[in-house]
Amino acid sequence: MNEYQIKGWFFTTIKNKNIDVIRKNKRLTFLNENEVPEEIDSFEEEVLIKDLIECLPEANKKVILLRYQMNLNSTEIGKVLGLSPSTVRSRLSASMKILRNNIDGEE
Repeated sequence: MNEYQIKGWFFTTIKNKNIDVIRKNKRLTFLNENEVPEEIDSFEEEVLIKDLIECLPEANKKVILLRYQMNLNSTEIGKVLGLSPSTVRSRLSASMKILRNNIDGEE
């Protein structure tokens, strides 16, 4: 490779690494926004959250409880339930969507 090809390769690599970091940060921010709060301020909020979780299908309920009450990651949840980590993440995402829709419907 000549000097110009090396420079082109170098800058393309740096650009792609920066894009990867930006995408990763967006995912992390998105996940933090969707987390169920650890400390619940009032009894009413606690009851509301428990009622919403009870309305979930059984498979989704198990995943949500293991993630947010037991603080397990998707790999650990997969081992407990006999699922792949990607299936666990998919169920978590679907569960959070259902919960958001139910919360929006109650307001």
